[in-house]
Amino acid sequence: MVQESFNNIEKHSKTKNASLVARKNQNGNILLCISDEGAGLKKEMGFEGLGMRSIRQRAAIIGAKIDFISESDNGLMVRIEITPHNNGD
Repeated sequence: MVQESFNNIEKHSKTKNASLVARKNQNGNILLCISDEGAGLKKEMGFEGLGMRSIRQRAAIIGAKIDFISESDNGLMVRIEITPHNNGD
């Protein structure tokens, strides 16, 4: 999901700046925020490309919450929250 997010930034954002923040929340969830300062999503597009659909599908497989947060001409943030599964440890 992170790699696909960076691929999308490289292809579509029209910026050279991007960031990844990864942290573990107090509730034990892992939070990943991938953002750029680029063009953002254009509302008139009205669809998600293959990359975004792929990210959504991968998030669904692992039960992660995902949000695409964007304002036109103000960048895009992909926010992924993963709840780790207890494997008996």
